[in-house]
Amino acid sequence: MINAVQIAGATDNIYYGINGMPIKYINHLNKVNVFIGENNSGKSKMMRLLVNSDMVKILSNDFVKDDTNDCRNSIINNLKLITNNTNYDFQIDNNNDMTNTDFYCCIQEKIDMFKNNYKSNNYPVSNYISHIDSQMNRLLEILCRENKNVRQTSISARNPIYIPILRGIENFNIYFEINNNNDDLKSILMNQRQRDALEKYKTNVNQIYQNKIKKAYGIKEQLIFTAENLYEDITNKLLGKEDGRIFIKEFQNFISQQFYNGNEFTLIPQKDEGFINVKIGNQERPLHELGDGIKQLITILYVIYENKDRERVFFIEEPELNLHPGFQRRLMEILHLDIFAKHQYFITTHSNHLIDSCFDYSNISIFKFTNIDNSNNRFRISYTLPNDITILESLGVNNSSVFMANCTIWVEGISDKILIKRYLEVYFENEGNTNYKEDINYAFVEYGGNNITHWDFESTNSIDSINTSGITNRSFIICDNDNDSKNKSERKKKLKDIFKDNFYELTVREIENTISKEVLERTLFDGKEVKYKKKYEEREYKNKETYMGSFIDDHYLLSRKYSKKGGTGTILNKVDFSKRIAKNIIDYNDLSRQAINICKKIVKFIEESNN
Repeated sequence: MINAVQIAGATDNIYYGINGMPIKYINHLNKVNVFIGENNSGKSKMMRLLVNSDMVKILSNDFVKDDTNDCRNSIINNLKLITNNTNYDFQIDNNNDMTNTDFYCCIQEKIDMFKNNYKSNNYPVSNYISHIDSQMNRLLEILCRENKNVRQTSISARNPIYIPILRGIENFNIYFEINNNNDDLKSILMNQRQRDALEKYKTNVNQIYQNKIKKAYGIKEQLIFTAENLYEDITNKLLGKEDGRIFIKEFQNFISQQFYNGNEFTLIPQKDEGFINVKIGNQERPLHELGDGIKQLITILYVIYENKDRERVFFIEEPELNLHPGFQRRLMEILHLDIFAKHQYFITTHSNHLIDSCFDYSNISIFKFTNIDNSNNRFRISYTLPNDITILESLGVNNSSVFMANCTIWVEGISDKILIKRYLEVYFENEGNTNYKEDINYAFVEYGGNNITHWDFESTNSIDSINTSGITNRSFIICDNDNDSKNKSERKKKLKDIFKDNFYELTVREIENTISKEVLERTLFDGKEVKYKKKYEEREYKNKETYMGSFIDDHYLLSRKYSKKGGTGTILNKVDFSKRIAKNIIDYNDLSRQAINICKKIVKFIEESNN
């Protein structure tokens, strides 16, 4: 996998880091790398640079040794000794947690900043340069495996495939009369040069998207996939060698399993018309008459699936176009399937929903692009942590899944969503139910506890609240059972009158009280021996009085506290706790009776809403 790229020398210093200096490396790369930013922020320009320039070099952990932490600390200490009169700090935070490639990039950035700062102050930095450069050479020598250089190849060695925004799915000659009048054309007297020119014109018409991308951006033709030749490719495979027919059969089965619950999905070329029919179940129709979203997914996945056994790097421009939010999430799930383990992806997007779905995975990196000098085409790139709220702010949009789903499930906060989502996944798996997908058949809405007062469920058109009927379909609401105040009790009574059977109040205090004892202990002790302060029965915290944070602290011997200091005794850092719990819910047996009851209620609501 590519862990970083060296772009120095390929960009004319148009990309800058958060330190204000030109970027030499883009590191922290992962299996999926998402570029976000407003229009004209330089993200697509960077994509085309990466896919097309031989000047961009790969830095990969494939070429470095393991267990080099001692070497790293030695390098840092030597750099400090060399520059001790300058008071420059070469220390790197989280040094031991970094990959070797990221460490190399960070040290190089520190050195560049050192050189830049002291040159600007007319300091005799040349006194240090040779010593510093020798340290970097030593670092490369120690980090890299024998006879390997960390900057060995360009991305072109990884067989990149560029999938632009404009994509076809059928032979475009069918839309031009010139293709349907071959008999008339044959009767026209032309010399060979004229006939060759006509054939070239017809070929260019058939590859209009590819030619546009090639000429507009200078990208090599063999790197571009637009699916304009998909009809010809499928036809040739079906009529050609056995391995081609096997591939089409496997791809049809793949699409069937991923999108049509195993129902028949067959691609049938129509020779006379020049396009592909698709048979789904018992219905057959032209592929280009399918919805734009599923048609686009098939287009993208065709080339990805065709290369499933090869090491490939895909550059995909705005895959969310025409895609329902649920299919955006589904695409991200598919890219993470084991059969695509050899692939790496770079994606540009304007979709907040695609960003939301990224947070479900640990092997995704997000890079934010900002235009910092429009007149001179200068851009800033910053590696963005998943909890950086400015991600969504930079997109200028709000979460859109609630507009699209057939029904919504309202929960108090993100920790409730994390746990209930996992409960439902396990419940559906146990029931063998694959019919319902998040953000297609249902979506979660977090109303934030007391913020429920800002939502108008009665369509009163109050200017002080948000009319939920304007943004969501049918709603189901889940509330904690912590009626500690008169106002809260009255509010819940009002909600119950509005929602009736679609109102559900937990039988326990908070969602954390619904966790089974086995899962709780598996999480607290990472599967190791459980150490008690005092033993207890699970029912002792399954009530509306018990705070789980203080209950954990009172009953287990742990190295850390789980309740808020000076607080009510609720869980400290609920989101992190909920994520850890969710990972430890393996199957149906891990669900408590309370969790199963929640699932039954929600599933009944989802079924009624999707009839």
